[in-house]
Amino acid sequence: MTDSAIVSQFANVFRMSPQEVTEKIDADFNRYFGRYFNGEPFDAYVNHARAVIAETGWSGRVLDVGCGFGVFDICLYASGASSVTGTDVVPEKVTGATRLVELMGIRSVDFRLAIGEHLPFSEGEFDGVLMKDTVSHLPANTTCYSEAFRVLRPGGSMLIVDDRNSLAPRSVWRTKKLWEITESGSPEELAQRGLRTNLTEQRLRYIRGHFPELSEAACRKLAVETRGYLNSQIAEFVKARETGSKPPERYAQCINPENGMIQERLINPFGLARELRAIGFKTKVLPPLDWRAEPSTTRTVARALWPTSTVATAHFQILATRP
Repeated sequence: MTDSAIVSQFANVFRMSPQEVTEKIDADFNRYFGRYFNGEPFDAYVNHARAVIAETGWSGRVLDVGCGFGVFDICLYASGASSVTGTDVVPEKVTGATRLVELMGIRSVDFRLAIGEHLPFSEGEFDGVLMKDTVSHLPANTTCYSEAFRVLRPGGSMLIVDDRNSLAPRSVWRTKKLWEITESGSPEELAQRGLRTNLTEQRLRYIRGHFPELSEAACRKLAVETRGYLNSQIAEFVKARETGSKPPERYAQCINPENGMIQERLINPFGLARELRAIGFKTKVLPPLDWRAEPSTTRTVARALWPTSTVATAHFQILATRP
């Protein structure tokens, strides 16, 4: 299947009504890809998949960790990968992605429910591993990179693509603003991000149910103090405060206390590259994927100035090869 054929097939998907999409794929698919339903050309999205293949040289079997609804995986297959397997921790995403490939009649792309720290695959099973907009949702002490190393064949590579560069001031500002909305935003702000309740309210609900001896004011104060903690850590936090001992370490700056989903952690790309080298990878920190997929004079100059231009963009790539 060619990438032009994929664009044509997706054009049919994006002509579906919201009700059809909900019935045949998933209701949240409308929110994630709304701009294409509203007429934005899909070619640019496919260009990003082409750029990944050009950057990596992948032509064999590829694993996508954190695949979402699998749209990018379909584009990778159309751009030259012989087969693509996507994994995600959200059951609705895996179900929706599976429905999408069935709807499009694609057999060489499949999906599994799995966490990155425990990939259900054999050693050396893949030629490439993609983590696109995934690493900023992983905890700092994740073993996901070691798992990626394990499932790659010798000579295979992992490509990390993300937009939470801690070295870029604007990226830091935007991320912290997102954290504040997620923590205490209004229903309208949260709805734009697919959330029903802010994280402070989620912790408050848990605290009310598990600490009935506390007043409402004390519950609200504790909900604010336990920002960055899982619900399962709150009892330990309370005990530490009562005994004067050291409190547990915060799981992340911004995390869903109920399901452990991290909301965009800031990443130092060069620091992450060092972590990967310690595991055994050979690494390169590369300019953003956008700069190759959608070139311009400004981006060409920025590529030439890399890595100095790291501070000017939220986006980065790391190409990590298993020797």
